[in-house]
Amino acid sequence: MRHPDAAVRVAERPVLNRLARARPWNASCTAVVHNVLVLASNHRYFPPESMANRLLTAALLLVTSGLFGACAHQEYFPSSSIPKTEENKSIIETVEQYRRRLLERNVEGLLVLASEKYFEDSGTPRSDDDYGYNGLKMVLSKRLSRVQSMRYEIEYRAIKHQGNRAEVEVFLDGSFELTADHHDRYRRVNDFHRFILELQPNEKWQFLSGM
Repeated sequence: MRHPDAAVRVAERPVLNRLARARPWNASCTAVVHNVLVLASNHRYFPPESMANRLLTAALLLVTSGLFGACAHQEYFPSSSIPKTEENKSIIETVEQYRRRLLERNVEGLLVLASEKYFEDSGTPRSDDDYGYNGLKMVLSKRLSRVQSMRYEIEYRAIKHQGNRAEVEVFLDGSFELTADHHDRYRRVNDFHRFILELQPNEKWQFLSGM
């Protein structure tokens, strides 16, 4: 006997093709179609397969007409899989505030964006190079005092939500000119990076790591 989900896959193909020709399409639309078909196929009054395809096609065009208003017009941030939701906009704006204040070398402004629970693990077996919120000011002050000029761009790739925390995956592209007393005056950064932020009771996002 064919597995119910296999029957659904067969039934949904012509429906997907028909709707894709009529509407803007993305992966969210495909998921909506499949989920509706699965729910219908599990209904106790579901008719024989030959009749089911015709009924599902007709019903789906009616039932999902409102749903497709959302899935077909879902917008994403450029070069990313990040939906343009209000929450994601707020997160990205917080990271952009960090970027702007870094360019301004505004240490006090950067500290406002950091949570009191901030902790940076330097990724080494040693513990003496890890630091929390109190050490962040010293690290930022020391690093930024050596910078004469900089360019710092952030390309957003993905945002993963877990409760009131968000993990922001980005690609950093920057260059730094250090003061003349440094032998290596010019440095570049071109690498993937991760910021972790937490939503505060005042509905503001603050950094837990990555600054």
